[in-house]
Parts: sequence; structure tokens; C-alpha cells
Amino acid sequence: ERAVDAWAYLHGLSVFLLGAAVYRDEGVSAILRPFLHALLPPGWHVSTRWDVASGGHVAAQSGLPVLAVSEKVRDVTASELYPALAAQFATDSFGDEGLAQALVGSLQTSVPAEWRVEVWKELSPYYLRMLSPSLSLGPPGSVAAYLLPLESNPDVLRLYREGVSGGGVSKEETPFLFWLCIHHIAGDFFGGKSSNVQQPLAVRYKSAVRDFIMRARPEVYEAVGAHVGPWTPGLAKNNGWLTMAAARMQGEE
Repeated sequence: ERAVDAWAYLHGLSVFLLGAAVYRDEGVSAILRPFLHALLPPGWHVSTRWDVASGGHVAAQSGLPVLAVSEKVRDVTASELYPALAAQFATDSFGDEGLAQALVGSLQTSVPAEWRVEVWKELSPYYLRMLSPSLSLGPPGSVAAYLLPLESNPDVLRLYREGVSGGGVSKEETPFLFWLCIHHIAGDFFGGKSSNVQQPLAVRYKSAVRDFIMRARPEVYEAVGAHVGPWTPGLAKNNGWLTMAAARMQGEE
């Protein structure tokens, strides 16, 4: 049943590809948004994890089009849907909340990484500033669907580091995206199996950490160091390590 709901959700999303004249129409919007919300409930405190991965995987494996309501979207497959939605958002959405919600949903960790990479690239940097979940409703599905499992795809992680280092993502303009990036960057830097938090930093991520510190503002890499996640009870020592590393690197310049 969940796979069917996710598949129906993808069908509904493809309506946005028909253009702003259609999806911004009051009549269409009045039907489309409740339909999407019922299939992937938005919320800040949803206890059940809802994601689009099951339907997306079925769609990707079948290679079938997501919806055949018009010639414009007849041949769009599941793997092309989210990048196409991102292009639509950049073309004529004017920050439409419904389409923004759909694209926020594409950042769930269960969505194939290559889809998320294409969406982020399409929107970066300018249109990322317009990408936020509904303040009243919350992101599609549970917040946990965006946080766990920790991101491991190197391309996604690179885009997250670039995003908070001047690539259109800020705590002031896009707080949801900002803390999403901080969470996964911190998990990547400090979430290794080693009990010594300096091990993954010094050995596995030396060049990435150096580049991140040199490009990011102090408040950004300090937020990464101070972030508390599932990998350790507290990360105060990580914050101190990053701050000391930054001071040492600046002294070398």
C-alpha cells in the first residue's frame, strides 16, 4: 500500500510539469495540494516515516512514464521527474509553495542520490534561496526522512558543503536547508566508526575539511562542530577541534 501511495504521489507531482498556468490555477491547486498532502503528509512532528523511495524505485526499475496526461509529460520517467520539476521551478514558479514542497521532498535521504544531485545543481545557487518547506505544514513526510540514514554520497556531500559556504544556503534565508546540510556535513566529518573524532577528520577528510574551513564563514564551520547527532552524545570537542584547525590554517596564510 505504501508503494502504491508513493507511486501515486509521483503521478501527482508530474502535474507541475504542465506549467504555471495549470498548477497555479486556483481550481487545480485546490485539488492537487490536498491530494499530495494525503499521500505524503507534511509535518514537523510526524511520528511515522513517510518517503517517496518505494514508489520511486518501482518507477525507475520499470522505466515507465510517470503520467500520461498530456504530450508534454508523456515520456517523463521517474528518474527524470525531479530534475524536470527543478527546471520548472526555476522557469515559472515564482517560488510557488506547492512546487517548493515537492522539491523539498526530493531531498529525503531515501531518494536516489543522482536525482538529488541533479535537483541541487539545477537550483544552485539562486533558486535554493527560494526553496523552503511550508512554515505552517512542515516538510513532506517526517523530518527523520531527511536526516537518517546519514548521507554517504560524495557528490551530495560536496554540494552541501558548497551550499553553506556561499552557495545559496544560509541560516537566515533557508533555515531548513541550512540545518539539513549542517547535519549531514557533521555526520560525514564526525560520524566514523572510530571513537577518536580526530581520526576521520585528519585521515579521511583532510582536504575536504581544509577546503570547507577556508571557504565557509566561522559561524558555519562552528555550527558543524557543535552539531549534536546520533553518532555521539555531544560534539563540543569537535567544535574545539575545528576552531583550532581554522586558527592554525589562517596562521599559515
